[in-house]
Amino acid sequence: MKAPAPPDLNETTRKLTQARAMKPLRDLAESDKRLPGTALIQWRESPVVWAPVAWLASLAWPPIIITLLAWPPQSFSFGLSMDWRLLGLICVAVGTAIGLWLLRREWSRSRTPTTRLGVIWRFTLFGAVLAVAAQVLMVAVLLVGGWLRVTGPAQGLGVAETTFFIYGIGLLPVTGLVGAAFASWAGLMVSLIAFTRVPEPMRTPYHILKDQQGDAVGEHG
Repeated sequence: MKAPAPPDLNETTRKLTQARAMKPLRDLAESDKRLPGTALIQWRESPVVWAPVAWLASLAWPPIIITLLAWPPQSFSFGLSMDWRLLGLICVAVGTAIGLWLLRREWSRSRTPTTRLGVIWRFTLFGAVLAVAAQVLMVAVLLVGGWLRVTGPAQGLGVAETTFFIYGIGLLPVTGLVGAAFASWAGLMVSLIAFTRVPEPMRTPYHILKDQQGDAVGEHG
């Protein structure tokens, strides 16, 4: 009986190296079967159409809509007396528009984010940071305004203490949580409306190498 030909070590090594190189992509593509929101995504066609729709949907955070309908705002004037829900809507409207522009620029440069979770966490992180920054700015404005109205150092110290403890220490964590929640909703709407899932042949190109990997392992054994 003719002895079997010895395996081509160079070809086997090449196949194994190629299979290992595809492992990160394989793990990324298979992760969508374990965690929601980890499927590969891309921008929908005609972003000029879908981006404004996503922007409008990002403003429809259910708690804001429900409370506005149940308890209409008493003041529409822009200032310290403005209803915080209207102020939140303005901040999210501006922030979402900037976020969409930044996402589009990031995609053009590096083709990221690649998952819906990537879109959501970007909005959540920057939304919480911007909400806290806006609250700190408001505390600074209140402090300056209070100092301009006082008649003495003792009264100025009382104004600073009240403003710091109520609007600073007291409301800062709440502002951060509400900002993160509102921004998470905006990120969810953007990820669902402005982006779409990558088609299967593009999403899992490693399947082409699956048979080659099996052959390489069999030959190596």
